[in-house]
Amino acid sequence: TSGIGRWLRLDPGPVPRLLYPTHTFKDESVELTIGGTKFVLVHAPGETRDQIFVWLPELETLLPGDNIYQAFPNLYALRGVPPRPVAQWIDSLDKMRALAPEYLVPSHTRPLTGRDNILDVLTTYRDAIAYVHDAVIRLSNQGVPLEEMVQRIKLPPRLAGHPYLAEMYGKVSWSVRGIYMGYLGWFDGNATRMEPLAPSERAKRLLPMLGGRDKVLGAIKDALASGDAQWAAELSDVLLASDPNDADAKARKADALEALGRAEVNPNARGYYLTSAQELRGQWDAPGRPEIDSATLGDVPVEVLIKSFPARLKPEKTGDVNKTYLFDFGEDSGRWVFEIRRGVGEVRPADGDVEADLTFQATEDDFRDFLTGVLSPAAALAGGKVKVKGGLGELIAFKSYLIQP
Repeated sequence: TSGIGRWLRLDPGPVPRLLYPTHTFKDESVELTIGGTKFVLVHAPGETRDQIFVWLPELETLLPGDNIYQAFPNLYALRGVPPRPVAQWIDSLDKMRALAPEYLVPSHTRPLTGRDNILDVLTTYRDAIAYVHDAVIRLSNQGVPLEEMVQRIKLPPRLAGHPYLAEMYGKVSWSVRGIYMGYLGWFDGNATRMEPLAPSERAKRLLPMLGGRDKVLGAIKDALASGDAQWAAELSDVLLASDPNDADAKARKADALEALGRAEVNPNARGYYLTSAQELRGQWDAPGRPEIDSATLGDVPVEVLIKSFPARLKPEKTGDVNKTYLFDFGEDSGRWVFEIRRGVGEVRPADGDVEADLTFQATEDDFRDFLTGVLSPAAALAGGKVKVKGGLGELIAFKSYLIQP
C-alpha cells in the first residue's frame, strides 16, 4: 500500500471547498514578522512550481516544504502531472544550502539538527537530482533512445546508499522518463513511432504470427511460472488489446501485476500494481466521480470558471453551432464573452457593445449555482436570480453544450 490503508478511500460525495491563497507575493521572497518572529518566505520551485520554503533567520531554522524528504524525490508522479521544474528544484536546494541552517523542519519526515549534518543531506539530495537530470541531457545529446536511458541511468553507490535517497517515493526510472518528456516531449526519434498502429490493430496482426490466442496464453502462464511477471503482463496486454473482455487474459495479467507488486519496495508502485490487479479481478471498483457543487467552487474566481468552458465543450453537439454568449457580473468581476465557433470555444473579456445570442446577468454565487445545477435554467429565471436576454430555450441549449463540472 501507500501507507494509507489497503486502498485509497474516495467518496463520490461533494468535494471540499477550494481555498485560494488570501495573500500572495510576486518577488522572489517576502519578509513577515509574526508574534515578534521574523519569517522569510522564498519562492522555491521544485515539487510544485509554486513551492515556498520558509527561513527563520533568528532561529536558524529552515522549513523546506516539500522540496526534500527522506526518499528519492518524485520528479514525476504516477498520478499524472505537468513536467516538474527539475533544474529549478536543484536551484532551490542550493538556496537552502546557502543559508546554512542549524535546524531543518521538513513538511514530511523528521526534523534534522546540526549545520554539517543538514548541509550533507541537502547537498547529497541536490546531487542525486542533478545526477539524473544531467545524465538525461547528456545521453539525449548523444542520441540514446529513451528506453535505453531508463536502463542505463542509475544512481552511483555513494548516492544510492544514502538514507535520504531510497526509492521509497519517487523512482529513478520514472524520473528519467519525466525529465526526457519535459525537455523533448513524447517523440523519441524513432520514425516508426510517429504514426504507430493502434494497440488493437497491432494485436490483430501480431496474434496470428504468435500462433494465436491460446498459444500466447500458454506463453503467459510459462512466464508466470518462471517468475518473469513483467513479460507475462506485456503479453497479456497483447491479448487484451485484441479482446478487452478476455477473462483468461485479465486473470493472468492480474497474477502478473500482483507478482510485480509483491516484489516492489516503492509504496507508490506497489499500491498501483496491487490495486490494478484488484480491479482486473473485480475486487475493487473505482469510486464514482466526486460531486462538484457551488460550495466547492465558492472561492474559484468566475474568470477561472468561464475559461474552463472551451475544454468542456461537447464537440458532438457543437460541431455546427455558432453562438456568442455574454456574461455580466457587474463591476467586481466584469463582463466576459464566450464564443462557440463550430466545436471550438473562445473566452475573452467583453469590450464595448457585444452582439450576443444570450446575455447572462447574475451574481458570482448565483452563477456558480447555475453551473453546478443547484439552479436549473427555469428556476434561475423564475426566481429572478438570473437575468437573461435571449430566452429560456437559449439558456437550456447553452447548458447542454457543456460537460458539467
